[in-house]
Amino acid sequence: MSSSQPSTSLALVLLVGGRALAGSSALLSPLNMTPLFGLSITPSASFLSRLFGSRDLLLALGSWFDVQGLARGQFVRASGVAARTVITLGMLIDAVDVVSGLVDYNSGTLSQRGAVIGAGGAAALVGLAVSVLSQ
Repeated sequence: MSSSQPSTSLALVLLVGGRALAGSSALLSPLNMTPLFGLSITPSASFLSRLFGSRDLLLALGSWFDVQGLARGQFVRASGVAARTVITLGMLIDAVDVVSGLVDYNSGTLSQRGAVIGAGGAAALVGLAVSVLSQ
């Protein structure tokens, strides 16, 4: 794994774009995202969706932009080590999401649709992160 800035590869664009899309959708329209994952709309679903959304949106921003610069309102491309750290943390979170989805699917608390979209989507993000980090 190199410490240089990740190149602007298709994998990086898909990783950041997918996170940003999922995150902003969950933040802005949480009750529309809930059924997409095969989950029931409950009073707490909006809050849980927004928790997911904020996490994914911030991981997208931190994978592309310098986190300290963002805190100052500056949109500067992330340096190699900082971007790779955020991408690695996101990949680890996604790996836990894959395991969580499989556990819930096997216990009957997550539908097949939820497992495919949730755990499958997380697995795809793990693959994209591995691709980006191997460049």
